[in-house]
Amino acid sequence: MKHPGIRALEAHKSQFTAFVPYGGNPGTEQTVEQLAGSGLVEKIYLLTPGTGPVPFKGCFPLRVHSQNAASTMKKIAARTTTPYALLVLHDLAIEF
Repeated sequence: MKHPGIRALEAHKSQFTAFVPYGGNPGTEQTVEQLAGSGLVEKIYLLTPGTGPVPFKGCFPLRVHSQNAASTMKKIAARTTTPYALLVLHDLAIEF
């Protein structure tokens, strides 16, 4: 039997735009893969201060100076095209 929270999330398939910080940590790839494979996320943006290419297929770059800056929050709000946004706070491997 599935947890009620999981059932609620499944009812919102492709209802999330995800924003994941990327600073080169190899664990971020695991997080991105899980989000991409979940069926819940429409688009994944990598928050990065650099100008290089996006290292993960299917992700979009979002160039930011600081993850917590007001300008970053405005960029996130402008790019969220789904009912919900998911903001990952740390450049680490996260299991969902």
